[in-house]
Amino acid sequence: MGRELLVDVLAAARHAPSTRNTQMWRVEVLTGGARRSLADRLLADFENGVPTRHDYVNRPSEMEPVFEERARAAGTGVLLAKGIARDDAAGRNGHLRDNFDFYGAPVALIVHLPGNAQAGTFLETGMFVQNVMLGLVARGLASCPQYSVTGYSDTIRRVLGLADDRLIVCGLSVGYPQPDAPVNRFVPERAPVDGFATWHGWESR
Repeated sequence: MGRELLVDVLAAARHAPSTRNTQMWRVEVLTGGARRSLADRLLADFENGVPTRHDYVNRPSEMEPVFEERARAAGTGVLLAKGIARDDAAGRNGHLRDNFDFYGAPVALIVHLPGNAQAGTFLETGMFVQNVMLGLVARGLASCPQYSVTGYSDTIRRVLGLADDRLIVCGLSVGYPQPDAPVNRFVPERAPVDGFATWHGWESR
């Protein structure tokens, strides 16, 4: 995976909507020894039981039952696809550990924002990250966005030399798709359109 390919993907992704063209997102692109060094530090934190401390909360502490059920079903489905039983503590620990090794992907991206970022800034950055993911797919690659790694944001800032006030939004593992991997064959059920869209001014059809 060459640097030129990733430059092309990022160049296209930068056209994501951004209020007054601020484009506040920043991206660290790691491969080789740089990626290995960060992964090793994150793995050390995980294996030593360092408490996680995310820079922001990614979902409400209390959710409607339908949302809780979707989250539960997705989590259970992934574990079952990987052959990890409910009482398999070692398997579950290994599943979590994989996050901090960027799933073995050859490239890792770290997306970050200014510390004073607002909800709208996250919206714009989400559209940028989605553009990156779609651009990778268009070039025969695959990716996985990761909130999990931001639990060790202090380590990420320290290893990458980022200022203390930078807000770590997510990681993105980038590599080649493996469609035959059991976990990749698991597709969580999505809500039907009428489950989230309310129609106004349309005739019944």
